Amino acid sequence: MNTPRTLSRRALLRRGAGAAGSLLVPYFVPGSALAAPGRAGANARIGVAVIGTGRRAHQLLGDIAGAPGIPGQCRVVAASDVWPKKCHEYLSFPIRRLPVLLLLVAANLSAAAADWPAWRYDAGRTAASPQDLPAELRLQWTRELPAPRPAFPNDLRLCFDGCYEPIVTGSCVVLPSMVTDTVTALDSETGEQRWTFFADAPVRFAPLAWEGRLYFVADDGCLYCLSADEGRLLWKFCGLDADRQPYKLLGNERLISRWPARGGPVLADGTIYFAAGLWPNEGVFVYAVDAATGRQVWVNDEGGFVKNGLLDHGTRRDGGLSPQGYLAVLGTKLIVPSGRALPAFFDRKSGKMDPYTTGWGGRIALAKGCWYVCGIGNYLFQSGDLYELNSPSRSTLASGSPDLQVSLSDFAAHMNTSTETARQWIERFGLDAGEQAGSPFVRVRAGGPVTYLSWWTFSKPESLRPEERQILESRVRLQVDPANVKDLGTFREPVLSREAIYYSVPENEIGRRFRGEDLPLTSSPQYREIVACDATRPLTPSATYQGGWGSPHRLVQWPAARFDRAWTLPSDLKVHIKAGSRLYAGAPGTVAAVDLPAAGGQPRIGWRASIAGTPARMLAGGGKLLVVTAEGTLCCFGETPALSRNHPARPIDAAPSADTWTARAREILEQAGVRNGYCLALGLGSGRLVEELARQSELQIIVIDSDAARVAASRKRFHAAGLYGSRIHIVPGDLRTLRLPPLMASLVVSEDLEGSGFDGQGAMVERLLALLRPYGGAACLPVSELQHTALDQVIQSARIPGSRLARSANRTWLLREGALPDAADWQHESGDAAHTFASQDRAARPPFGVLWFGGEIDRVLPPFKGPVPRIAAGRMFLQAGNELHAADIYTGRHLWRRSLGRAGQFLAADRELYAISDGVCLRLDPAKGELLGKLAVPESLDKTPGGWEEIRVAGDALIGVAGKHLMCLDRTSGQLRWRFDAERDGISFAVGKNMVYCVDYWLPRHRRRGDAKSEEGTIVALDAGSGKVVWQTTAATPAVTEPPKPPDLPSLVSPQLAWCEASGVLLFTRNDSTAAAYQGATGKRLWAQEWSCKDPPNAYTSASPPIVLSDCLVTHAGEVVDLLTGERRARMWKGMNSELRGCGRALGSPCLITVRDAHLSCYDLAGGGHLYFRGIRSGCTNNLIPAGGILSAPHAMRHCTCNYAVATSLALVNMPEASNWETSQ
Repeated sequence: MNTPRTLSRRALLRRGAGAAGSLLVPYFVPGSALAAPGRAGANARIGVAVIGTGRRAHQLLGDIAGAPGIPGQCRVVAASDVWPKKCHEYLSFPIRRLPVLLLLVAANLSAAAADWPAWRYDAGRTAASPQDLPAELRLQWTRELPAPRPAFPNDLRLCFDGCYEPIVTGSCVVLPSMVTDTVTALDSETGEQRWTFFADAPVRFAPLAWEGRLYFVADDGCLYCLSADEGRLLWKFCGLDADRQPYKLLGNERLISRWPARGGPVLADGTIYFAAGLWPNEGVFVYAVDAATGRQVWVNDEGGFVKNGLLDHGTRRDGGLSPQGYLAVLGTKLIVPSGRALPAFFDRKSGKMDPYTTGWGGRIALAKGCWYVCGIGNYLFQSGDLYELNSPSRSTLASGSPDLQVSLSDFAAHMNTSTETARQWIERFGLDAGEQAGSPFVRVRAGGPVTYLSWWTFSKPESLRPEERQILESRVRLQVDPANVKDLGTFREPVLSREAIYYSVPENEIGRRFRGEDLPLTSSPQYREIVACDATRPLTPSATYQGGWGSPHRLVQWPAARFDRAWTLPSDLKVHIKAGSRLYAGAPGTVAAVDLPAAGGQPRIGWRASIAGTPARMLAGGGKLLVVTAEGTLCCFGETPALSRNHPARPIDAAPSADTWTARAREILEQAGVRNGYCLALGLGSGRLVEELARQSELQIIVIDSDAARVAASRKRFHAAGLYGSRIHIVPGDLRTLRLPPLMASLVVSEDLEGSGFDGQGAMVERLLALLRPYGGAACLPVSELQHTALDQVIQSARIPGSRLARSANRTWLLREGALPDAADWQHESGDAAHTFASQDRAARPPFGVLWFGGEIDRVLPPFKGPVPRIAAGRMFLQAGNELHAADIYTGRHLWRRSLGRAGQFLAADRELYAISDGVCLRLDPAKGELLGKLAVPESLDKTPGGWEEIRVAGDALIGVAGKHLMCLDRTSGQLRWRFDAERDGISFAVGKNMVYCVDYWLPRHRRRGDAKSEEGTIVALDAGSGKVVWQTTAATPAVTEPPKPPDLPSLVSPQLAWCEASGVLLFTRNDSTAAAYQGATGKRLWAQEWSCKDPPNAYTSASPPIVLSDCLVTHAGEVVDLLTGERRARMWKGMNSELRGCGRALGSPCLITVRDAHLSCYDLAGGGHLYFRGIRSGCTNNLIPAGGILSAPHAMRHCTCNYAVATSLALVNMPEASNWETSQ
């Protein structure tokens, strides 16, 4: 025990304010003499317990012992016998000193409650503080900040950093920044800056305040601990092993750790919990860290692989966590949001993860994952839905008749929809329904086997796994948020207290979302009322209905419940927080306080003020109300009547006076021919070269430097100039210690190579070359003639393909020219002009690691099926409706967009891009999207309706179809070389090295009456140069009828040709079950047979021509057929659980086949294994393209509402070390 000291009560109050998290509670000491109830004896003693742990709690007791008015005979008594386990220790006093103790307790409570120490106030994320704010608030100051840069700005379920997220501790407002990678302390009275601390990557989550310290995590994967008073680093925790720590990648257009910390920290009982890692395949980590020492308490690194943890349309696959969102604590459980999947639960003491499933999420009312969780007691809100945890009194499966009839009105009420919508569901989904005495009803069964929370499950009934049953019984979903429709709308974000639950009811466009239309994330949704639910009374039982199968679909009744409403207030305000006896809410341009009523009373708006912008977050601390707007302004309201101060956003400083670095930067940019992209600077030097490059270009500059003092000083300097963050980012380290993402740099520069880690030796030269972007990446190195000669010798001896050294103006240029070795393009919809649905890329091969993810490209592809992306010369071209976009495949940067007329096919050649617009073929510059020329259908055929329909490029020729005409044109001038006219309905073709093969065919609708046994087409081989017929043959196939199908998923009914140059074989496919092979030179038929081209064979899987490799063909179902003989080979795959899950055809290369099996996946042709990239799915158009030496996967699941944890664009690159990161299975 500390020696008693004499402190004034005011000093004690100040000390108590710094001990946030400690709570003084008076009570009678058990065992002391009490004369009778209500009469304390002379020897009775009163105790003071400190609820809290650690040095500050102990010190607070010492301060109380020495405070004026406290007698010296106070003593310490062991707390374990008299108070809950959270009690650190207590002092006991004579009861006659009770008034003094109560004063001290009140002072301590007031000081502790004045803080807002965490996101939404506490570990449960309740957003409720006991501290009242002044009745009348006045604007004290505002601070304008750079516009927020969220990681996933258009995804409501991943938008964990949609605005700035400050906290309040003492007299400081602590503000993190995802823009400038900083944590800044502001004076809460004036808004003036006290200090700024720089992390090594964006800071996307709110900090924590505890016992005079601040804690936060960043995209560098680390947990930081700072002193709250001066922002000094006390310790930094990085739980990754030494082999992983140096690895970086490009994530959301920034350089970050391969394992960013995106599980926002939470503190409970002196322990901080957070999570790092985004990609389940590469490992995810949930940590518990001692807040006082930074020592690891435990780590769980097993969440990256969960057997059968994914659920998609009732089908199970192995899954994994992707921690994204703010962690929360409820009792003994740690709750870890997993992005768009359901959250995981961990035991706080041991770190053991509870049984887990992602849930399905892909239909109306299914539990959808989200970054947002909050809770109080046994109640959890997740994505707006209400759950009850560990309730032994509530049965999971409702009991009752197996043939229960639920009236249509009750069914609609339970499902939070209108009766008209419920009628539409009955018809659309074929629900088991009927009518009795003129009243419609829905027939449900109670209990029975059912897939986990799979409402509208059309697959066969499947009993719950034991783990799933445990999940359902321990986390009963009591109420579905009305926002939970086909997609998740603007869900409720409740403010939680023991007495009531408060939330605003948003206006969601349920009808539009139900129809599957793509809606952008809005920053200012509309609200219609504020609701208060009574949390003191038992929940009112209800029911919901899930799990349909069979024909008609019979739903299953599940239990539900709700809190009864205590009052409602019609209002367009959104409730953000509770502070004392008021709610604080906002709407665009407005912030207001709602006075809470006494029992039976009505609430009222007690205060209102105007602001500029839309409130996105509020917090109450230090007697102030702080409002963060979506636009990036921080507003502070307080009691003091004063003129408000405005701290405007700092503009980029004017350029300094020109010097030698000004001219040198200009020369480098001109010689490199680079104005945007990523630039890597080796060392800071004076910093002037980096500064001038930033001012004279749009480059995103990443600087690596190993001198800690120089890094710190330069960060401050560039931050003050308004350049730090996405424009200039300084990372401690050098080429020897860091593992930067390959292929990223369009330009590498250096003022001085000393200290950069570049020694000019072979290993460093190869490492530097690996960083350069193919097709023109350049490194400008300040070396002497002698060093240049030595470098040249290194490159010559290493024989690094595509590398070249040049000397200009006393600088050495190291250039990376052309494609990666063994890389190839994906120029056409089907890969190449031969129509093989395969590229010749041999560089994209496993093992794979993530190269980059996220960025503007995420908002490009259409929300449902679209064309396959084209890739050529390091660029990816995407068609979204009537727009054409280009992106860099090695960094994900969006390059340009161009509007088209009525868009048709497009292709990417080596030097030009061709796109059909209003029937005319446009010739475009692939670098900028600018028009180079137009290729119209020749005048002799200008009456052809619609113009060009299909185009391919072969050498200097453009070959295409318009109506019944196959034509070959000079691809630059548009001059017609030859033409072939079809005699039947249509024509399709494939291009070989010296031949063009086409088939003239009838469509099924023109089959003659009574002739339904077979159909005929004529295959013709044409000389590629002259168009003369070399041979022709007749192909007869079984008749095909177009099956019923959704309108946006056409079946294959026209014949298709594919050419294999390696085997000299022409492949003919007529429908989903027929193929034949012909000798390309003579037309001799080699074989013919039937097999299924669909797996599974349903209306949502289009029949697809097979992939043609060098010696075999591969169907979507994994069947392999020898091209020369037609013999079947061993099947490649049959999916994880007997069949593939999901739509989208397979695509290939000599090394692998990419195919969706729930997750993004591929089949390794060399190793023979099926590789799954857990946590993310490919699109209904296969978007995993092997080309350019990597696997590119632009975001193609914007329409999908299933619970895949991650929804973003990414690229994968061969990375041998990644095989060591895979979570053990």
